[in-house]
Amino acid sequence: MRNKLTLAIVLAAATAVVSIGIATAVDVNKLTYPPLGKIEIPKVERVELANGMILMLVEDHELPLVNFRALVRAGEVFGTGGNAALANVFDEVQRTGGTEKMTGDEIDQVLESIGASVETSLGTSSGSVTAQFLGDQIDTVLPIFANILMHPRFRQEKIDLAKTQLRSVVARRNDDSFGIMQREFGKLLYGADSPYASQMEYSDLKALKRQELLSFHSRYYHPNGIILGIWGDFNTDAMRSKVTNAFSSWQRSAIDYPPLPEIDESVAASVNYIEKTDIEQALVLFGHLSVRWDNPDLPKIQIMNSILGSGFTSRIFRIIRTEKGLAYAAGGRISPAFDHPGTFFSFCSTKFATTHEALTAMQDVIKDFREGGVTEEELTVAKDHYLNSFAFQFDSTGEVLGRLMTYEYYGYPADFLQNFRKGVDAVTQADILEVARKYIHPDDMIILVIGDDSRFDAPLTDLGQIAEIDISIPEPRSDEVIALATPEALARGRQLTDKTIGKLGGPGPFAKV
Repeated sequence: MRNKLTLAIVLAAATAVVSIGIATAVDVNKLTYPPLGKIEIPKVERVELANGMILMLVEDHELPLVNFRALVRAGEVFGTGGNAALANVFDEVQRTGGTEKMTGDEIDQVLESIGASVETSLGTSSGSVTAQFLGDQIDTVLPIFANILMHPRFRQEKIDLAKTQLRSVVARRNDDSFGIMQREFGKLLYGADSPYASQMEYSDLKALKRQELLSFHSRYYHPNGIILGIWGDFNTDAMRSKVTNAFSSWQRSAIDYPPLPEIDESVAASVNYIEKTDIEQALVLFGHLSVRWDNPDLPKIQIMNSILGSGFTSRIFRIIRTEKGLAYAAGGRISPAFDHPGTFFSFCSTKFATTHEALTAMQDVIKDFREGGVTEEELTVAKDHYLNSFAFQFDSTGEVLGRLMTYEYYGYPADFLQNFRKGVDAVTQADILEVARKYIHPDDMIILVIGDDSRFDAPLTDLGQIAEIDISIPEPRSDEVIALATPEALARGRQLTDKTIGKLGGPGPFAKV
């Protein structure tokens, strides 16, 4: 009965809307809206424990859940001993390998029985351990969470399992064309040996030892390198006390952080091609290194992004897809990074027969953008879109706290996003033209095209000298030890060969081959 009543209400409302639409034409340009509500940042209690760990706590009693997120100053940028597999295996086995007191399987059983989760990760520039659970299970989950942070065991059987799973990742890495595009473009921008473009091989997995994982943890996982965010249904004083006790035995330690890897920002323009004939569309991507998030022009760049290539109303999308019909997906933007130069890029996927046309059309859009600037209407739409969507960057306590943790981790001010919003509000047409000319360099583009060049509408050599990229996957090396070719070994080999030939009918049949 309730479902039928609900359906009747929905149908009645829909009929009313349709009737209104038929009776009265509404000019959407005349619609008015109330001013945006003020965004309230929840109160965050920040505490530094005696061992150097930073706690950031926010009470949120809407749901009976508690969330932990430990942000660890670790990652590939600090060095993995040259083994690109370390971060991937560490990411998985810090959790599955269990702790000194419990195996990973035992932890699974406990957490599953109470509907809780604890997960780990290790990325390019940070590591993390997260947990979610019902608030009344804190005394069960907190010791597990703390011990995974402090005392992971990296049990060998779980390392072996992770390696087996990751070998399949290596084997399948060329199945996804967009994955190839992203991976190889990163190498072209940052260098193949850079942690910002690392690539795991079978040989890395084979060479990785358990001791390397333990050593990495011992080097970087210390309380004075951790920010622990906690939000949810708890009392702040009680939670602070429990966390302090859980980590009381973990002493601060001097951490030897190497300098961040240097990036050559003078990478020359180039045209690069990857042959992939088993796809139906060419992928086109070009760009160059760009800026960090702390660049003072970022508010202007954000609005420029919206007008140039981010979204359905952007110049690139409108001209390349809507007007010219050259691509289903097309766009471009400056994508900053927190701790190293980000990128400017423009991309599309297009038919083989329009590859060259689509690429040059995108280049023309960018050049025209830098020369002619933007209209007042484009600016107004872009600013309204950003400012109206700003509130969604604060739509949950976890998201707000996550942003504050990230800003603290990378040394940004806590009010970074609020100041960013104010900067967006002040952007002018002249500002857009200024940053377009300052940060987009058409003559310095690194171009990458993936597809079947025998089916392109024009040769890529029209764009310059071509560098063809080999994406074949090196085969795993055999464990077999090859004996040295000593005189004795050669004589023994001849004896075995002669014996085999004799068994097969003598040298006569072989002479006829």
